[in-house]
Amino acid sequence: RGVGLACCRALASSGYIVVMVARDWEMLAREAEGVRGCGSPCVVPMRADVTDYDAVNKILLRTFHDFGDLSVVVACAGINRRSHMMASD
Repeated sequence: RGVGLACCRALASSGYIVVMVARDWEMLAREAEGVRGCGSPCVVPMRADVTDYDAVNKILLRTFHDFGDLSVVVACAGINRRSHMMASD
């Protein structure tokens, strides 16, 4: 939604592979279809709660495994948990 979805569309239209992450699977799947129409060679929706460190780690490991590298990361989830951010590696 919002800024994150707009970033996904912009990156897709520039030819990037886009990995989209959200908690709401139905919304995520629907929006991923729209992003696919923007020109990305690959759009991968992944359901996860980004406040869960282990879930984010799994997303990153799968992304590295499937695609080898990250060129751009857009982190714009509407959360505010500084204690978790400061404690992460």
